[in-house]
Amino acid sequence: MSKKDSEQYKKYQKYIKSQAFRDNVRAKVLERDHYRCVACSRTEDEAPLSCHHSRYDNLFHNDQSEIDDCITLCKYCHSGIHRVVSNFKRFTMKDNDEQPGNTNE
Repeated sequence: MSKKDSEQYKKYQKYIKSQAFRDNVRAKVLERDHYRCVACSRTEDEAPLSCHHSRYDNLFHNDQSEIDDCITLCKYCHSGIHRVVSNFKRFTMKDNDEQPGNTNE
């Protein structure tokens, strides 16, 4: 099963599209970050902005703890972050598979 088929992923996608998330988390994160990408300082006029969860410990809390776990990123930086994380995961999984005594076969 792919990640996008998992129930957790579907729940997450539904949540981040919900009005509650948009009003209670996303709007407050963008306001806190002055409607600018924290990585490159682009504004909404220059590129669409998104609310990126830098960690998922407080996901679905819809409160200050979740707001604190989020940052504003433009679409370019957001996709770049996910590319880096994805590549890192592939690299570390490959590296882990090559460790002596690993029985992940």
